[in-house]
Amino acid sequence: MKFLATVLVFTAMAAQAKEIAHYRFAVQDYATNEVVHVEATLEDTKELHIEAMSFLGRGHGPIFFPSEVKEDVSVTKNLNKYTYEILFNKVKNLANAQIKTTYQQIVCTMMPGPEASNNHLTVRRNWDWDMDDFIGEMELISGPSGCWVSTSVQPDGDWGKRHAYELKEVLKTLALETIEL
Repeated sequence: MKFLATVLVFTAMAAQAKEIAHYRFAVQDYATNEVVHVEATLEDTKELHIEAMSFLGRGHGPIFFPSEVKEDVSVTKNLNKYTYEILFNKVKNLANAQIKTTYQQIVCTMMPGPEASNNHLTVRRNWDWDMDDFIGEMELISGPSGCWVSTSVQPDGDWGKRHAYELKEVLKTLALETIEL
């Protein structure tokens, strides 16, 4: 009986999807004064979960005051093995990258818009080559940067920054193409 319970517990744990990357971003259409906040979550089941909320607002330039929710979208996209492998390898490359956190006093009074302030990439950390799995927790590895940011988190070195940027761009493109707002 204990053996059966143990097998069931391990089966349930193995079947549970594991989040390996999460990207939160926003896009703004200045002509229509619409902002879309998007969260894209990549899971090891080759699924991309996308949550998006579209706001209409008032204001000009980077200052955006949401006045109404235009649309709320939640969709799951099944990725083919080739697309998933591209994303998975980017996440795996970033899993052990050195992360640099920089603290600075705010040196400008710029008011960042939704696109500049919503740019957070989190990945599962600590890829174990022997276990062929991630053994760490989700961790912010690339966030907003600019003179208005007091705490900046980025991969250390050009190699890591490039991989983070590329992963963000691919996740953003897939998410926006999927939600079709």
